[in-house]
Amino acid sequence: MSELPVGPLSFLLPTRIELGVGLAERLGKLSAEAGYRSAFVVVDPGVHAAGAADGALRSLEAAGLTLTLWTRLQPNPTDVDVEAGAAALAEDRKDVIIGIGGGSALDTAKGIAVLATNPGRVRDFAGNGNVPNRAWPLVLVPTTAGTGSEVTANISITDVRTHDKLALRDPNNYAKLAILDPALLRGLPAPAAAAAGMDALTHAVESYVSVRATALTKLLAYDATRRIGASIEAFVADRGDERHATEMLYASCLAGIAISHTGTGNAHAVARALGGRYGVAHGVGCGVALEPVMRFNSEAVRDDYAILAQALGVADPSAGSDTNAERAIRRVGQIRAAVGLPEQLDVDVAAEALPELGRWAADSSGPNPRPTSPDEAAELVRAVVRA
Repeated sequence: MSELPVGPLSFLLPTRIELGVGLAERLGKLSAEAGYRSAFVVVDPGVHAAGAADGALRSLEAAGLTLTLWTRLQPNPTDVDVEAGAAALAEDRKDVIIGIGGGSALDTAKGIAVLATNPGRVRDFAGNGNVPNRAWPLVLVPTTAGTGSEVTANISITDVRTHDKLALRDPNNYAKLAILDPALLRGLPAPAAAAAGMDALTHAVESYVSVRATALTKLLAYDATRRIGASIEAFVADRGDERHATEMLYASCLAGIAISHTGTGNAHAVARALGGRYGVAHGVGCGVALEPVMRFNSEAVRDDYAILAQALGVADPSAGSDTNAERAIRRVGQIRAAVGLPEQLDVDVAAEALPELGRWAADSSGPNPRPTSPDEAAELVRAVVRA
């Protein structure tokens, strides 16, 4: 890695992180030690049906906590479901909200926690720094290695009225405790593992080149890229491989911490546009968009991509930045294909819809390293779908 001047730096991580195989079985003990006697548990319905949360739920009951179980959520969480969950919590107040599942479950739990202390609608708190009060106490237990939502200040919720993906970003959204248990990844279907892993890789790459990057976030993003590049293919092939599952879960967490401080770029902007309007799974959208977005950004961050080629294990020490940046981009494409994501999404996007999608994606591009016009964003969308 090249040196980056430290310069001004602001960094916050109020979430306690616990990582270890079997930790979900200690969720009850850890919750009781924190003083909680009751819990509103938001569980992904698929995770619940598969029994993946059983150990965690048993541990909560064994520790004497009174539970309310909430499984009303969707792959792209909606404001309607979050607001319904907040209403249920208001009628049956519990000491803590516990989210168990992938990014959808965690974001739903986080959204409910925000509304528990901030009366209003989800859309009232969209944007940066618009959550006035600290969220209700929150414990998050990821069952995928991808979103890093357990350690971010970000919440992504679809507005069912407009189909926009709303982003709520505020330090008041952080969880108090994140429990990372690689054992919970064993039953993850391979396609879900692939989508989540590509989401984490997109976080790491986009954080590294963000215009808000600092020496500290680059350190986190580089290490996350390195670990994901070395483990994602083996992990998708065998989710029961404890070593690779641990690497992926840890790397996802690192990338999540990084994006909470740097934001994301055009791959996320494209994925949000397609997710809100066409229901494209977030990790799939990000994973497919990452390679064309890297090509678009390359002229602005060629040296950074050359450094990421080192993290991805494909750098040629005798070659220059142009060659190594290209090697990094190609490696990302190879990883996407190896884990089973397509080069383009089979989504029926009419040509006349592209300008609107481009405008929305451009407005959502955030700290992308290359300024992006609506027309350029529309071309990125076109590259991702078979329009």
